Amino acid sequence: MKRIFLMLTMTLSIFEAWATGGKPVPDNVLKSFSAKYPDVHVRKWNMKNDTDIAVFRMSKTKQCAYYLPDGTWIKTETEINHVSELPRAVQNSWHECAFQTWYVEDVKRVEIPGDKLYVIQVIRKYIPGGFPGPENWNKQGVSPEEYKLYFDVNGSLLRKVQMN
Repeated sequence: MKRIFLMLTMTLSIFEAWATGGKPVPDNVLKSFSAKYPDVHVRKWNMKNDTDIAVFRMSKTKQCAYYLPDGTWIKTETEINHVSELPRAVQNSWHECAFQTWYVEDVKRVEIPGDKLYVIQVIRKYIPGGFPGPENWNKQGVSPEEYKLYFDVNGSLLRKVQMN
């Protein structure tokens, strides 16, 4: 039994090291994550630059928590399936903004220390003769315009960032 447990532990350690680019997740990060999300199981750890990213599900929703190597929590992103799932104030602002006719690529809630934001990633592509769906964009050979729109909980558009 001890041998099976040891092999399982080694296998998990190897997987964790592979998923984080060969570096184990620092103890400070693991402790910080466990303190913030005590009953959550991490599906995988990723690393981007010097940031450790815990990928997990909470309430059947995919979330990603970002940490610095010293264990400092940076942010948590939560996937949102559709604009209609945003708070009413954000929905209203979205429907009134200049981007509301664009294709919605992604919607997320982003929690940062002391604040919560909603991010809508949109894409638009001009093509003579109409506006084909995103499945045809690469076939047309024209790069689309892409923005991330940041809203606060009251629906104010805080900033727009061009992605390309």
